[in-house]
Amino acid sequence: MSSEQQESILAAPASTARGPRRAAGKSNFWGYRATVDANANETLFYTHCASASQTLRMTTDKGKKAMSRKPNVFRVVFAEFLATALLVGVGCASCTAALSHKDALQSPVITSLSFGLVVGILVQIFGHISGAHLNPAVTVCAVILKEIPLKWMFAYILSQIFGGIAGYAILMLITPAAIIREDSHQDFGFCTTVPNLELSTFSAFCTEFVATSMLILLVCSSWDARNPNSQNLPTQFALGITALGIVFGSRTGPSMNPARSFASALWNGVWTKHWIYWVGPVFAAVQVTTMYKSIFGFRNNLRADEEDDDAN
Repeated sequence: MSSEQQESILAAPASTARGPRRAAGKSNFWGYRATVDANANETLFYTHCASASQTLRMTTDKGKKAMSRKPNVFRVVFAEFLATALLVGVGCASCTAALSHKDALQSPVITSLSFGLVVGILVQIFGHISGAHLNPAVTVCAVILKEIPLKWMFAYILSQIFGGIAGYAILMLITPAAIIREDSHQDFGFCTTVPNLELSTFSAFCTEFVATSMLILLVCSSWDARNPNSQNLPTQFALGITALGIVFGSRTGPSMNPARSFASALWNGVWTKHWIYWVGPVFAAVQVTTMYKSIFGFRNNLRADEEDDDAN
C-alpha cells in the first residue's frame, strides 16, 4: 500500500465507507485511536501506546499483517523533559507571593489547584507524544503494566529529573531574589517539599505513600481498557491532583513526584528527610500497581484492540 493510499483511507469520510463502521477503540494512555472500517479490504489505523510503543497495523481480507513503527526516541525524551520543566516551573510559581507584596493570593488550596490545573494542561499537550508521565512513580507504574518497555524507564526518569531541575532554574531566574527569600519558610527554601515538623518520620512516609497510592490507582484505572469512564483524562487528573494536594498539603506537600521534590531540594540545598519523597512514591507505585494488576486484572488497550479484531 502506497503512502497516498494510506492517507486516503485515513482521510475518507464516513459516507464513503464500504460497510458499517464500528466505534473507535478507547485510547491507550492519553493517546488517540482512529475509527476503523469493519468491512474494508485494507484498513489502516493507529494505536498510540504509552509513549514508547506506537504501532502501525494493517488488516486485509487475506489475513493480518502488522508492521511496527519505532517512535522517535529524542521526541519522547524531550517531551518528558519539557513537560516536567513546565510542571515544576509553572507549578512552583504559585508558591510565590504577588510581586507587589500586597494582597497576595497564596494558600495551600491555591497552590494545590495551580499544580492540578498545570498537570491537566500538560496531559493535554504532551499526552499523545510521550504519555505525559511527568513523574518517575508513574513511569514505574507504566513499566509494571507493560505500557512501556523496561529499557525506556531510565530514559524517562532521567528526562524528568533534568526537566525539573531546568524548570526550577528558570523560575529562579525570572523571579526577584527578594520574593524568593520572602517566600522561603523556616530555612527550608522556596517551594521545597519538607514534612511538617509535627509529623514523625514514619507518619510523613505513610502520608506520601497513601497520597501516591491514590494517584497510581487513578493512573491504573485510567489506562485499563475495561474502564469506560476515561474520556476526559486531563480534567480527571487535574481534579485528582488538586484534591490530593488539598488533603495532604499541610502534612508533606504532598509531592507524590520525586523529580519535582529533587529539583527544589537541589537548588535550595535542603535535604531534610528527602528520601521520603523518593522511597514513598516509588514504593507506592510498585506495590499498588502490582496489587491492581494481580487482584483486579489489567487489560492493555493494544491487546483489547487485537481481541476485538479477532472477534470481527
